[in-house]
Amino acid sequence: MFEENSNLNTERRQEIAISYRTVRGLAYWAGFVGIWFIIGAILAFIGAASILFLAGDYAFFDMEGMEFYGFSVEMIAGAAVAVIAGVIALVMGAKLRGTKRSLEDFIASGKASVMEAALSNARSFFKIQGVMIILGLVFAVVTIVFSALTTHFFSLG
Repeated sequence: MFEENSNLNTERRQEIAISYRTVRGLAYWAGFVGIWFIIGAILAFIGAASILFLAGDYAFFDMEGMEFYGFSVEMIAGAAVAVIAGVIALVMGAKLRGTKRSLEDFIASGKASVMEAALSNARSFFKIQGVMIILGLVFAVVTIVFSALTTHFFSLG
């Protein structure tokens, strides 16, 4: 981590005092939020399954002949979005749970390498979260522009 600019780091490297109470609190909250991300992922997977298997009953079953005609594109797209969201939430939850474990190991051992692992997991979590925020903002802007153009073109006719 510090190898990128070693000249600067040799001058700045110093002992850093960390309160174990702060680390213990961070470990608790990382674990708590990580569990909720994992629960959200499980709910997304359940949602994907229900989109395919429960909604399919209404759209493509001939109730008289009890024949199944397949899934619609909309159902498959909805289930795919739910699965992608579930996978992202599962990865983020796993990163936070890894942060919790590493922080607890750091409390027990005091080794800097263990703290490095915790910070690496936290950095990955925040990077994924940041990318998701950027994608959400881009999607919002595209939606607003598309809505404005659609409203404009439909008001012309």
